[in-house]
Amino acid sequence: MLNSAMNEREIQCQNLDDFTKKIHQEIVEITSSLNWTMESIKADNDNMLVCPYESSHQISKKMLYRHLECCQWKQEGYNEFDIPLPESNLPSNSYSSIKLDSKMQNSILQQEKEKHPTLKIG
Repeated sequence: MLNSAMNEREIQCQNLDDFTKKIHQEIVEITSSLNWTMESIKADNDNMLVCPYESSHQISKKMLYRHLECCQWKQEGYNEFDIPLPESNLPSNSYSSIKLDSKMQNSILQQEKEKHPTLKIG
């Protein structure tokens, strides 16, 4: 019985090895047909960063700032059709300015979260 299990594992291991070799060859053929090399792909990967908002996003260094703005916007529950509120031009001591300390802000957000469970906070 032990020999049978070992033989089965060896067969599975060989099948897996054959599969990975086949896939590697397909990747080489695809990259070659695109006039790429495996080295150029690896070099491009070295220039990629992982998005702190969504780990499945990989961004080039030159596009990082733009991506972070958009991705943060989406993480906060907005979409591409939403328009951000303009920054206030009023002085901070203006009588018409509303001031919220972090405790009050958290309280308001928690109340809204209870009313709207799908609301994303922070």
